Parts: sequence; structure tokens; C-alpha cells
Amino acid sequence: MKRCPSCGEWNDDTAQRCWQCREVFDEITALRGKTPVEPAVEKKRKSGTVKWQTRLVEIWKENTTSIIVTIISIALISYAIVQKPHVDEITPPKVTAPAANPVLSAPSPQPALTFESAAASYAYELFKKALDLCPGEKCTDPQKAIEYLDESIKLKPNFAGAYNNRGNAYCDLGQYQRAIEDYNEAIRLKPDYALSYGNRGVAYGNLGQYKRAIEDYNVAINLNPAFANAFVNRGNAYLSSGNKELGCSDAQKACDLGLCPALEAAKKKGACP
Repeated sequence: MKRCPSCGEWNDDTAQRCWQCREVFDEITALRGKTPVEPAVEKKRKSGTVKWQTRLVEIWKENTTSIIVTIISIALISYAIVQKPHVDEITPPKVTAPAANPVLSAPSPQPALTFESAAASYAYELFKKALDLCPGEKCTDPQKAIEYLDESIKLKPNFAGAYNNRGNAYCDLGQYQRAIEDYNEAIRLKPDYALSYGNRGVAYGNLGQYKRAIEDYNVAINLNPAFANAFVNRGNAYLSSGNKELGCSDAQKACDLGLCPALEAAKKKGACP
């Protein structure tokens, strides 16, 4: 900002004339970021009287707070006089508690949605507890994992992941047919669930149904071409059914994807060159 040397009023840096007294600026240096200086000595007219514009500005500066408070007070009083309450036009919203669960009876704009969200959240918590019991290839406590997943599925019936993992727990218990039923449901809920196709293939393989196992592995690999475990398991299914060529090819493909133990084991047995 720069200050007019005639009337002392502040102006924008780019101003050519003072907005107050219209004085033309002559190379006035902007004072941005500096401490404002006192106003220049007021110029007087030939008669010796102070310019009326300058005096008006001084009055405004000296009484700015009181003037603003007065204006606001007048505005508020005027608003209160003309404003009428509209209580008769306001109808309090009716809040209905969920009939199925009276415990969740607190007022809520969308009680059903709130209940579903809470149920889904708890379903995921139970799912995580089941995962903690299955940190590796097998569950440390498959029966407890199944109990967690049972409750998770009750709260969230369309939870494909819970069905898939419960199928894994049943496989660990040797209950392959029940595992297949869970994998079927997971695939029904999520048709592109490559992991469930691969897991169902394992269950079929454990039942000696290698053809059906290979069909599931084919789908899993089509959905996820980088599914190394599916190549391993399909290779084992081929080898178990006597097809060494395809079995070794799959074992090699799995190794190319970073999973080589199956190929090394097959070579030790002499099944693969």
C-alpha cells in the first residue's frame, strides 16, 4: 500500500491517483510490510481552513467502532421487528426404531442403514479373528475359525470372503464336501473369485476328482494368469492323473512366477526332467 502525501489516505500500490483527494502520485514508494508513518501535515486552503473531506475521514477513523456497532444494532432491531416465527410450519421428524432390534432404538435419520453398517463392521471383525487363526497354509484352530466365520456370515450373508475362508477351514478338517459347498457359495456371490476356484480345485483334488479339479484351476488361471499356486496345483493334478508333460509344464510355469518347490520335488522324484 502507498499513502497520499496530500490527505494521508492509503491507496493500492497500482493507483495513479488518490481515491480520496484525487491527488496525482509522483513515484510514491509502496509501504507494504512496513510500519505505517504518521499522516503528512494537513494542507490548508488559502482561507486557512481544513479540507472538509479530510475532516470527514478523520471523524470516521476516530469513531469507526461506535459507528459500526450502531449500524449493526439498528439492523438487528429492524430484523427482529419484521421477522415472525414459523413454528407452525415445522413438523418434527418421526423417528422409528428398528423393529428387529429394540436395543438400537436411539433416534437416527436412517436407523436401518446404521444397523446394517454396524453389523457389517462386526462381521469384518469376526472375519479378522478367523484369519488370525489361519496365518499359514493351515489353520491353527480350524474349528474356532469356523465358529467366527459362522457368525460373520450371519451378520453379512453376502460376504464371499467369509465363505471362501470357511471352506479352507473345512478343508483343514478333512471335510472336503462341506468345503466345496462354501466355495460354491463364494463363487456364486463373486463369479470372478479366482481364489475360490483354485481352492475348490484343491478340495476336488483331495477327493481324487482330478478332472473337476483341473477345470477349476483352468478358470482360476484364466481369471488370474499370475496365480502361481493354481499352476502348482494343476501341475500336481496332471501328474497324479499320469500326464507328466502338462504336469511338468505347469510346475515350470509356477517356478517362472517365483514358486519353485513343486518343480524341484517333481525333479527329485524323476517325474520331471
